Order: sequence, then structure tokens, then C-alpha cells
Amino acid sequence: MKTTLTSLLLLSSVSSFANCVVELQYQNNVLGQNIFSSQVCTDAMRDCKRTQKMYEMNHMLPANELQCVRFDSTTGPIPNDPIPNDPTGGVVTDPNPMSRYEALRALEDAEGDSQQGEENFDLIMSYVRNGDIFLRDGVQTYNKILGYLGSNNTDSARRLFKESMALSVRQYLTAKDASDLIIKNIKVEGDVNQGLDNVKLSESYIDGSMNASNIYMVNDEFIRVLKRVSISNTDSARQLFKALANGRRPGSSLSREIDNAFKILDIEGNIDQTLENMKLINQAASLSGVNMNEAVNTMIDLLKRYGASNTSTVQQKFKKIYRI
Repeated sequence: MKTTLTSLLLLSSVSSFANCVVELQYQNNVLGQNIFSSQVCTDAMRDCKRTQKMYEMNHMLPANELQCVRFDSTTGPIPNDPIPNDPTGGVVTDPNPMSRYEALRALEDAEGDSQQGEENFDLIMSYVRNGDIFLRDGVQTYNKILGYLGSNNTDSARRLFKESMALSVRQYLTAKDASDLIIKNIKVEGDVNQGLDNVKLSESYIDGSMNASNIYMVNDEFIRVLKRVSISNTDSARQLFKALANGRRPGSSLSREIDNAFKILDIEGNIDQTLENMKLINQAASLSGVNMNEAVNTMIDLLKRYGASNTSTVQQKFKKIYRI
């Protein structure tokens, strides 16, 4: 894999002028054409970090093998902070500025309450001062959350705004994208706490062992499991998702693992027995000369032949066939 990465170094090209330029580097050289430029440094750094994660997962690289390096047009490389702020003194220009008075009015109008609006303003400004978000983006993100929850749910809206900001920093998302993802999960569950927990569960499975490039892919797979198992049975859905994610062979597709599990679940009708069968299938598929399709089809044929009520017999037959 490192040979592939080394060859990509030859493809690098000089980026066009922009206020902020970030390179994805491997061994202090730009990797391929992964040069990100933007008028706003947060955007360029976010795009670079997303690409870095994809390379790390696809090529099983250690976390510090690649790095995103920001360049100044006159002084060259600038030390980077892991959060896409600019603590080194450079100026990041807001492309769509909003006056503080305009922001306060918008927040008060959304709440229908002057004091609540002022408190929301203070909350958003704490992130603006820290360099995590521009003022207009903060106001729009908060008001969108409030609009979804209703102006009588200010405490929950503030909580979701804080969760969105934390997620945006951890996953290099915009605050809008982070809040949209959280709201999507809450809508599926119909419950704020369950939705937040599902997002955090999805985050915990973004790593080099999973064939999923970012939180959107992992979360979509979890929602697929949740809808298949039952929205009213979140604990079982999480059990199934975690077991499938943890039990896969290295480098195998999470989506394909879930597809295969659904085929078995359709016959078994029981999550625990499905997981037992999937464990056997993965063991068989790891044998020389045996692929996943063959192992899955064998299990399905045995289940149909002997019936889901005879799972123990099916499993014994399967073990005998593959000597496992």
C-alpha cells in the first residue's frame, strides 16, 4: 500500500491562488493532487481531514502517517492545530458576515422571548470567539434546531446545538451538516436521547478496520439495521449492528455483512441465532478456497432444508461441511 502512496506523490500539482491552501502530505510531500484551497481555512482544512481519514482507512495507515499542512502564500507551511481554527495569528475572513445586532434580533424573533434570545446569543458567541463557527452559521444552525424542536424546547435546542458543535469538531463537519445528521437520527427514533446515542454509536465505528469512509456511511448502515429490526427495538438493533461490525473479517464490507445477515434473519427470525450463524459463516469464508457467497448460500440452503426451528442441526451440518 505504501508503494501506491509513494507513486501518488508524482501526481502532485501546484494549486491555484486562494486565501488558504492545505496539502495532504505523506512523508513531507504532497500526496497526489490532494491540495485543497478555499477563501476560508476551515473549509480547506475540513476537506483535507476528510480525505486523510479515507486514505488511512483504505490503506490501513497509522493515524500519524499522513498530515494536513496549511500554507501561507508568502511564508510557506504553518503549524496546524488538529481543530481547523487558526491559533497562529492568521486572519480567517467570514465570507458572509452578520452584525451582532442582526444576530440578536434573529435569535429573539425565533424564540419570541428577549431574554432567551440573549442567552442563545451568548451561547453562539462563545463558539464564534473560539473560532469554531462564523456568526451567521451559528445563528442559522441554532434556529434550525429550534425550529425542528419548537420554541418551547429551548433547553433541548441548546443541548443539540452544543452536541452539533462538538460533532463538527470531532468529524470535521460544518455545524449545519453535524446538526442535520443529529436531527436525522432523532427523526428516525422519535426520541432526542436515542438519536444522539445512535450518532455516537456510529462515530465509534469509524476506524481503519471498517470499510466505511465517514460517519455518514456508518450511520446510514446503522439506520438500515434499526429500520429492519424495528424502531421500537433500538437495543436489539444496536446489538445486531455492533456484533456484525465487530465480527466481520478484516477489510470486509460492513454493508455486505449487513446484507448477508438480513438474508439469514429473514429465515431465522431471531437475532441471536442469526448472529451465531453469521459467526460460522465468517469462519468458513476465511478458509482457503471458500468465499463469502458460498458460505452464505450454504447456510441459507441448510436453513431451508431443515427449517429455522432446527438451527442446532443446521449449525452442526454447517460445521461438518467446513470442518470448523
